[in-house]
Amino acid sequence: AFGDALGGILSVVAQNVSVNIKVPDVGGALGVSILNVKHDKAVKQEDGSFRVDIGDFYAEESRDIIVETSLSRKADEGNEVRVPHLEVCISYLDTIKKKLIKDKP
Repeated sequence: AFGDALGGILSVVAQNVSVNIKVPDVGGALGVSILNVKHDKAVKQEDGSFRVDIGDFYAEESRDIIVETSLSRKADEGNEVRVPHLEVCISYLDTIKKKLIKDKP
C-alpha cells in the first residue's frame, strides 16, 4: 500500500515544461521591462523575453520562478489605465492525456 501511494506521488505528470516570460507591446511602450529572472535555467532571448526550461513535474510538485520587472510610467494623467506588465506562457507534454499543451496568454 505504501509503495502504491509513493508511486502516485512520484509519478511524472508533465514533461519538458518550458515557461516563456515577456513584456507585452503596450507595457513596453510605457517603460515596462524585465530586469531579471531568478532561476538557474533562465535564458534571455534576443527579443528581451526569457525562457525557462524547467524539465519534468511530478504530482503535487511546485516550482518557483522569480521575475524582477520595472513598473510602467503613467499612460495619461487623471485616467486610471490598467497596463499588462508580463505575459507568461507555458508548454509541456501532459503525460496523463498524452497531449502537447501550449498555453497562450
